[in-house]
This record gives sequence, C-alpha cells and structure tokens, in this order.
Amino acid sequence: MGDRIMAKSRARDWADLLADVPVRLDDNGRLGIGTSNTPSNKDTVTPKFIVGGEGVAGSMQVVRNTTVGAGGGILELSSTRGSDVNSYTILQNGDGVGSITFSGADGTQFTPAASIQAQVDGTPGANDMPGRLIFATTSDGAAGGTERMRIDSSGRVGIGTSSPAGDLHVHGLSNPIIRITNPNTGSTSTDGLIIGNSGGNTSDFQMYNYENGFLSFGTNSAERMRIDSSGRVTMPYQPAFQVTDVGQTSNNTNVVINFSTVILNRGNHWDMTNDRFTAPIAGVYHFHCHTFMDSPNTANGAIYLRKNGSNNSWPNSVEIRNYTQYGYSGYGPPMTIQATVELAAGDYVDMYTQVGLHANYGTYFGGYLVG
Repeated sequence: MGDRIMAKSRARDWADLLADVPVRLDDNGRLGIGTSNTPSNKDTVTPKFIVGGEGVAGSMQVVRNTTVGAGGGILELSSTRGSDVNSYTILQNGDGVGSITFSGADGTQFTPAASIQAQVDGTPGANDMPGRLIFATTSDGAAGGTERMRIDSSGRVGIGTSSPAGDLHVHGLSNPIIRITNPNTGSTSTDGLIIGNSGGNTSDFQMYNYENGFLSFGTNSAERMRIDSSGRVTMPYQPAFQVTDVGQTSNNTNVVINFSTVILNRGNHWDMTNDRFTAPIAGVYHFHCHTFMDSPNTANGAIYLRKNGSNNSWPNSVEIRNYTQYGYSGYGPPMTIQATVELAAGDYVDMYTQVGLHANYGTYFGGYLVG
C-alpha cells in the first residue's frame, strides 16, 4: 500500500496534495510533519516521528493550557524491557531511560554533537526508579561523544568522573581547575580565581587569585585570615602581645608574675585574669621578658618562662637564674629571657619568679607567632 496522506484541505486534488505535504504517514509507520523524507543518522537511529521545516518551522512545542501547576508542559521519555508500550517489565541498573541527542549535518549525515541521557542508577522496585543524568559532548575530531558531567541518584555532581565521591567532584587528567570570574575581572585564562591542581599529574594543589586583590578566609560567618596582593598576611594579625607592670610593687616570691598593663594584645590571646598567653594555633613562638630583682643581695634567684604551669626544664619551662655579683646599688641585677619555642594549640605560657621584682623599673613580657 502506498503512502497515506492527510492534507490540510481535502478540496485540493491529488497533485496539489503531493506538492504540499503537511503530514505524511508511510508504510513503515513513520510520521513526518513538514517533510516526506527520512534523515540519515550516524547513531543509526531511525525515528518514527520527524518534524522538518525552514527556519523556526523546524521546531516542536508542547503547551499545557489547563491549570499549569508546578509541571507545565510535559515531554515524557519512558523505557521498558517489555514488548509493548503497556508491558512494564522492570528495568535493571544501568539501563537507559531516555535520551536527548543534538546532531548536526556533517556533509553526509547527522552526527551527534552533544547528548543528555537518563539511566537507571540503582535497583528499581515498585514505585522506585533511581536515576542519573549523563551530559556528553563530542570533542573536535572525535568519533563520538564523551561523558563530561553526571548527576547521580544521590544528587552528587561529577565533572570528569563517573563516580562522584562528594556533592561536587571535579576530576581531570591534567591540570584540573575551577575558575571563577566576574565582569570586573575579565574571563581569560589569566583572570579571576582558580582552585585546582598546580599543573600536570601531581599531588600539589593551589588557590590562586590572578587579580590585584586579596584572598579572604572565614569561619562561623566571620573573616579569619586575609592575604593581600603583596602576599602579606594582614588578618588575623599574627598573634602577639606585650604587657608590663611598671609602677606596681612585685616583691612576692615563688609566684606567677602579675602584669597590670596591656600594651599590645593582637588577637586577644593574652589573659589578664590568669596572666598567661594561650597559643591559638600550633606553631613556633618567640617570647621575651626583662625585669630587675628587688634586692641587690638576693642570691641564686631565678625567673621562668613556663609552659602549661610547669617549672620543670623545657619542654615545660625556660629558666634564667641570677647571682648577687651582678647587683646594682639599691636594686638587683637585670634578668632577661629570650626564647623561641614550639607550642601546640591550647598550650599556654606565663612568667614565674622565685624572687621579688623591683617596682620602679618594672617587668616587661611579650611574644608573637613566628610561623
């Protein structure tokens, strides 16, 4: 049986109908709208429904004109392992559910340039169809498409990987990066911020700001660190403090030295109540203390830089001991500690004295993070 033709106007004769074919259903069950021909596709797909036309006439639209609700128009792609549209043999993990392929004419046929495919992503069951979306593009000169991104049934997004191990997993064979730009930075390969591999198949990674600006890091809704365009760490300011007890009598012995005045307390890690500095982070710190003994005749006196309240030798304390031969008229000799020590986060240091300290000349104590 020849082609069956449904025309817009039944009043025309057959010659007019054959010259202007709006809808054609051939003997193989293929339905053409705007064309009577069947396209050749590289992926061997032979469609049952073809829409053809010049310009915007080569298009299709689905309109929902009742109560729209949240769905709007629907284009539903379905799949079954059964023998007909009403045969619901259950799918298996990895089965395809539906695909949208974007193809262009290569001079001989239509060749896929990109595609979106839905697959089963798990074990289906009654009212249970776990799925994933796979996005693919074809590289220049490639024979077919390559998966670029997927969204799995858990909502994890993988770029360059088919097994995302986090909410967003970016994987690349060479120099994988994420680049962030805006209208002020430009959008070239030397603009914006990049996060990624430092180059090649190495285990080194970097965060790099190409712009003449700073990098800021924060926690708990507050900025905690800033690196300016010259590479200086400007915030938080390196933990540092300087305290003194000038004008205060400090002639008690075997006590933690009390400091009455704060000159500097960057980061607020000096505690005036307990007269101690607590390390906010693990690192190497430098401390210094200068004082005078109260009496020139005090023998064998000592002051200590203590760690966590211990008078034992370092790693618990640094001891400076004084003898009477260095005494001065009316007051004892000066005593100075300079120490560079390593502390863990939460360790604290204080100054401890075995002898009375001179009030008029005062005691100074300070320190800072080296790195």
